[in-house]
Amino acid sequence: MTKYTSEDVAELANTIQQAEGRFIFLTGAGMSVSAGIPTANGIIQEIHQKFPQRFDRMDAKSKWDYYLCMQKLPPSERKRLLSAHLAASKINWAHIALAGMIKADLVKRVVTFNFDNILARACGLLGQYLSTYDYGVAPNERTDFIADPSIVHLHGQGAAQVMKNTVAEAEAHARKVEPLIADLFADNHLIVLGYSGRTDHIFPLLEKYYTGETHIYWIGHKEEPDDHLASLLAQNYCHYLGGADADRFMIDLARELYCFPPEVIADPAGHLIAGLSEITAFPLEKIDAAKDILASTIERLQDNQAALQLNFVQTAVLQGRPEDIITQNEDSLDSGDRRLFESKKDSDIHAWAHFSKGYRLSKSFEKADDLEVLINATAEYSKAVSLKPDFAEALNNWGIVLAKQAWLQQDTSLFMQALEKFQRANQIKQDDPGTLNNWGNTLSDLAKIKQDENLFKQACEKYQRANELRPDSAGTFNNWGNSLANLAALQQDEGLFIQSIEKYERANQRRENHPGTFNNWGNALTNLAKLMQDEDLFRQAIEKFERANDLSPEDPDTFQNWGNALTNLAKLKQDEDLFKQAIEKFEHANQLTLNRNSALAA
Repeated sequence: MTKYTSEDVAELANTIQQAEGRFIFLTGAGMSVSAGIPTANGIIQEIHQKFPQRFDRMDAKSKWDYYLCMQKLPPSERKRLLSAHLAASKINWAHIALAGMIKADLVKRVVTFNFDNILARACGLLGQYLSTYDYGVAPNERTDFIADPSIVHLHGQGAAQVMKNTVAEAEAHARKVEPLIADLFADNHLIVLGYSGRTDHIFPLLEKYYTGETHIYWIGHKEEPDDHLASLLAQNYCHYLGGADADRFMIDLARELYCFPPEVIADPAGHLIAGLSEITAFPLEKIDAAKDILASTIERLQDNQAALQLNFVQTAVLQGRPEDIITQNEDSLDSGDRRLFESKKDSDIHAWAHFSKGYRLSKSFEKADDLEVLINATAEYSKAVSLKPDFAEALNNWGIVLAKQAWLQQDTSLFMQALEKFQRANQIKQDDPGTLNNWGNTLSDLAKIKQDENLFKQACEKYQRANELRPDSAGTFNNWGNSLANLAALQQDEGLFIQSIEKYERANQRRENHPGTFNNWGNALTNLAKLMQDEDLFRQAIEKFERANDLSPEDPDTFQNWGNALTNLAKLKQDEDLFKQAIEKFEHANQLTLNRNSALAA
């Protein structure tokens, strides 16, 4: 599984449209992060910073347990801590998009673990006021009294959220909300967003009551699902869409459902006129009469309605149509009108338009594998940087597409251009882990072509720095392991092979059961086994390829690597049966490659 695609969003939108309002959202902390409400880990860090002495005698695991940490604060301190975040929070775009879906009668109910009121505020902004139920304070065994559309808070609202400080209390509360969780699947489809399900007592109820008769769309921040989701995802109609930022995903989905941007943003005067028109005439004092005193206000709003609507560029940005901005700009320049570049803000928007178009082109390359698409993406990133020279993200992405071109064409000059882009991006936005990772990947690819030990070492330096900045990245450890393994093969260095294997182990600890990691791990073990002529290492390598195939069946690269390990083990043992097994793997790899090529050509 990888990051969700536009096709995934389109399929989900179609399912929502056909469901006739029978979709429920289950939301967690990830939905409110961009609004200024920290995650559980963020709150724990703040508590540690403000009250460090209270945690001196706690073990390392307990220090990062949300409920145990909150238990260290009496209610008054807890309330003060949470109230500050609630007061400073803003309405984020994820909730605006969700409110738009509710207003369009596409969503039946939102059940939330969150204690903030951001969804209620977003709905109020759009002129709708939902029934709200607090199961933290008043759980109920019945659900037929819930008047939908509604918001249901599982653990309470505001700074007075109901804390469950012991396992027994959490289990007792789970039993009280069990009828509500069961009702999620009563002929309803479910979208889960911003909730991991890893450490609470509600997730087992989801497993218990989901029968596979309706859809679950689990929207995850990680590209790969966590292991605990396996039982749900084994069901036919449970889907995982990974690599999702809450704001970005919800905007994409709302656009696909034709309910974004909402009227209050697209036409604020029109929205206000509609609201004011619902107000009754004002009762005059001392006489039995009333007067519509807002009529003149409505007239003035109507006179200025068009001027207050979104302009062309704003509309294009909100609708995700960068090509409209680019076309308008080109038409204006052709006619000699340069007013679009009168301010830096205008220039920045046009730079974003070219960046966005470049990004979409580079993503389409992943499907089409067309060199011309990469060349066009490069041109768009170049235009973006010419308009905004300090556009670090554009420089980074420019480097990525140049590196892809360089690899396809085996062109060292393109590699050098890519490296220059990463260097410039790093000068503007110093020590960005993503840029350092891409820089390292490009150095490693160039090192493979040139068989240059120094370039491999430079790549490892980039990964080391990226890891210092973001220690929990499985991708960094995997890439670092690849560079070390390639350097080890070049130098025939046992110690470097062992270091590379250690990096793959750490990558797997941070992102368990990724087939690519197991494949790379197996290759490193195979090469080390060849160097040491060690039967046990060959068998460990074979175990890794078996695991990679379990996780991602029918990958030709896995079977090719598997065959290599078996061949070398067969040579070591002079075992005819192992040779036969290796030939079977090579034949299967070849057939899978032929099938893949036929599918691409069709």
